[in-house]
Amino acid sequence: MKLKLVVMAIMTLILCACSKEEPPVQVISLEDRSHPQITIVYASEDVAHYVEIVDKNMDLSRNLPRSIIRIKNRATASLPLEYQFVWLDGYGAPLLSRSAWQRTTLPQNGEKSFADMGKSPLAKTVTFYVRFPKDVEIWVPTPDPVDMMKQQQAQQ
Repeated sequence: MKLKLVVMAIMTLILCACSKEEPPVQVISLEDRSHPQITIVYASEDVAHYVEIVDKNMDLSRNLPRSIIRIKNRATASLPLEYQFVWLDGYGAPLLSRSAWQRTTLPQNGEKSFADMGKSPLAKTVTFYVRFPKDVEIWVPTPDPVDMMKQQQAQQ
């Protein structure tokens, strides 16, 4: 009887040790569709973590719609950002005119507002893209000193 109790106690301890639950992994959504006419698309989880959309508004009262989006930097350092507004018609198709990527810097723990006007009266909704900049390095070849000397001698 004592042996059975000891075996049961050991089995209970083994089962308890094996059944440790992993903490739930927090999934960050890269798309925010909480506003009926405005969609926010984050380029990565880092952007979604450090950039918070504080407010988003759409003004459809005039001939051309206007969108205003206010974002906040959650980081303790200033963040460089790129953003783009893409206007869509009533069926969700992008309009031909598309704004270029704009670059800005958010101050640490600061807020900034971005506004854009639809380029056509057909514009009904907008998608706001936000990303961290990826600078492109431009390779410039360094001149070869031997070639430069040969060119100078040829000119003389």
